Amino acid sequence: MTVEAALTRLEDYWNSNDFDADTNPGGLADGGHRQITIGTLRNWDAIMADIAVVAREGVAAGSATLGAIGVVLTFNWDADTADADQGSGKVWIDNATAGSATTVFISDEDAEGVDRSAIYPRFGASTNPVKGFLALVKVADPSAYIYADVTATVDASGYYKLTVDEVVASGGTPFTADDPIVLGFLRAGDKGDTGENGDVVGPESSTNNALAVWSGTGGNTLANSAWLLASGTLNGADNTLTRAALKDTSATVYAISGTSGAITVDHENGHVQTLTATGSCTFTFSNWPPTGTRGWVALVVTNGSNLGAADLDGTNWYLTDGTTTTTFADLGITLGTRNELLIYTDNASTRYGYVS
Repeated sequence: MTVEAALTRLEDYWNSNDFDADTNPGGLADGGHRQITIGTLRNWDAIMADIAVVAREGVAAGSATLGAIGVVLTFNWDADTADADQGSGKVWIDNATAGSATTVFISDEDAEGVDRSAIYPRFGASTNPVKGFLALVKVADPSAYIYADVTATVDASGYYKLTVDEVVASGGTPFTADDPIVLGFLRAGDKGDTGENGDVVGPESSTNNALAVWSGTGGNTLANSAWLLASGTLNGADNTLTRAALKDTSATVYAISGTSGAITVDHENGHVQTLTATGSCTFTFSNWPPTGTRGWVALVVTNGSNLGAADLDGTNWYLTDGTTTTTFADLGITLGTRNELLIYTDNASTRYGYVS
């Protein structure tokens, strides 16, 4: 007796109409399942035999599809998506669309009512980020499936939760409610030991664009540094560069967009900044480096004669005798077509300046 023949009889031969030996020998009504002849029900034994063949061969087909899976269990599909106990013998997911699922739920008891919860911790025991491979296959149709990687497990009350990734399904809803399902799980191997030579281990997480540095003297462990390299720009994040011999360097020139009114001289825009004045300006200096380091800007002013008399007050301007004044007019300098103002600070607050 083949599963194909049994399936054909269950689908097309056995029926709920009246039995008739000539016109409907597969009927189960009247002369079928209720009329006892020769000490037994007329068609009952035959139909039960077909059901048994389909069930047995279906489980075998599902198991063959799973191949060398380490754990094989049977459940009944539940169409619910709630993170809650659905009762004994159930398997379900957290999304109505199988390919979008992130969690698979399995009852503590399988379809036969046997408590399988003692083996569930194996599903998350691997030290690898991916704990293993999970397969759900429909008993009656092995072409209906959900495959996924298991990345974490949680023991809930009456059921277990498997966090899954890389989900692949044969359809949006490959199973319907109460479908018998074969569950297979293949545990991933533990993460291997670090090799004695040649293996470099990075940090658990990294900072985007951070330069990597050696951590310790073992020669195999990398760590983040505070220096960032992105799009050709090296950002030291106010850290110290020591014992460096610089050669063939240059400074960028930043043109301040405003020409009058509120003008911000931002140290982060570079050491050389230009301003073409068309009227009185109110200057604000920002983003100086921290106290204990010197920040400076060479402010090149074109048409400085257009500035107001007090526009540059507030900086400690050096006089010829070495003293300073915060009143720019005390310098006795009239700004002309082009002047360079060198302004610096050592504490991110008090500014000093020279005019050339």
